[in-house]
Parts: sequence; C-alpha cells; structure tokens
Amino acid sequence: MKIYKFKFTKLMIILMIIALILSLFGFAVNIYRLINFSDATVFNYISVILMLLVTVLLTVIIISVLISSNYILTKEKLISKFGIVKSDILLKNITSLVHFKKTDKLVIYFDDKYSVIVVKKEWYDDFIKTILQYNPKIVYDSKSDSEEV
Repeated sequence: MKIYKFKFTKLMIILMIIALILSLFGFAVNIYRLINFSDATVFNYISVILMLLVTVLLTVIIISVLISSNYILTKEKLISKFGIVKSDILLKNITSLVHFKKTDKLVIYFDDKYSVIVVKKEWYDDFIKTILQYNPKIVYDSKSDSEEV
C-alpha cells in the first residue's frame, strides 16, 4: 500500500483558510446571539442553532480536506480520499494511464470515465511505477505537445 498526498494549489489553500476563518467567525457570532437574545422566540433559537450546526459542519469538512486528502494505492484498488469523501476504483477496471506532457497532468481511464491524478509532479514516476506493478495490464502512455493537439 502506498499513499500519495493530494496536492492543492496555493489559491485553494488560501480559499479554504478564508472559509475556515469565516466559519469560525460565524460560530462566534451565533454563540454571542444565543447568549444575548433580547427577543427570545422559538424561531430565533432555531435559526441560531441551525447556523451553529452549519458552521461546525463547514469547519469539520474544511479541516478534514486539509488534513486527509490523498490517494491510496493497494494491490486491488486506487482509493481517492478528499476529506470525508472517499471513492475507489478497482485496478482491474483501469484501462490506461496517460501522462500529458503539455499540461503535465496524469490521467487514468476506467469504465469509459477518466480521473486526473493530482499529486506532486515529483511523485508521478513513483505513482506510475507502483500502479503498473500492481496491475501490469494497464497501458501507460506519455503524450508530448504535438500528440495532444
């Protein structure tokens, strides 16, 4: 089993941190509203409690995405974890693996679908070697600029 960490762009990390800060701010504002209700109605309590739940859920999702986003290669599956969301592809269903040099993307094709593998470029060779080792029937191709047009 090999684990490859998901590679986020700097912009994505910044946006997730901003969303996390806004979520924590929203949580604090709603706690303040809950404590200082001057007109305590059932609707006010329900709306504040719902907003607290939304901010907690958003915080959990963002933190889980930042901490636990990776690809796990086992002898049978390619497991993709994006925070709390998990999916897997059986290696026997993967038909080909293509490295597009122009865009420097690694793409797997399976069951008439495809998925872009988003890991550090330095890990491409190791990822390719490992997946081909686990399933030698996968066709690997490396396409240059002229072949992609």
